[in-house]
Amino acid sequence: MGNSLKKDIFECIITYPKEIIFKLDRINVSKDQALIYFKPPKNNLKFDEIVLTLNNSGKDHFYIEERIELNKNLSLFKIDREDYLQKTISKDNWNIIVRMNKKQKIKYVLLIVPGNLLFDIK
Repeated sequence: MGNSLKKDIFECIITYPKEIIFKLDRINVSKDQALIYFKPPKNNLKFDEIVLTLNNSGKDHFYIEERIELNKNLSLFKIDREDYLQKTISKDNWNIIVRMNKKQKIKYVLLIVPGNLLFDIK
């Protein structure tokens, strides 16, 4: 399999409060982990709470569904002099990070999983 992967096998969908399908933006892979970035279809998504579904319909199938409160326990950080808010959910062998601007509008969703879960890394 190498380090190639079809982009259309990854899905990120907000299923609550309404269904919104995110677009796969990019995948970064190292020996330890794979970072999978999803962008919202619009830049003005703001919710207090979401139910997020992430899945991979490929050979190494995974399905994650998580209820996330976006107005509590947020971290503040900077990227290229711009302030962002972040909500991180960590479970078993994966992390979900929802990054938002200061007005709490979702900029992207990042899924971090072990690299060997999705790729044959040598």
